[in-house]
Amino acid sequence: MISKLSTSQKFNGTNCVMWKWKIRYRLNERDLWEHLTVAKFSLSDKDKDGKPIDITTVQYQESLQAYQD
Repeated sequence: MISKLSTSQKFNGTNCVMWKWKIRYRLNERDLWEHLTVAKFSLSDKDKDGKPIDITTVQYQESLQAYQD
């Protein structure tokens, strides 16, 4: 597999699995994978002034879902 990672094979739509592993390997190699896969902070339940945010609103729930995705 390592030999396949060092090739210059271009992405062509049928080699998605190999590219997935290739990109993951390269990002891990540079300690960057964590930046894409680990949440560093979460949405707050308070606004910038420290006041409570209504977390039952549709807008908050949509933002939370987008953040989690």
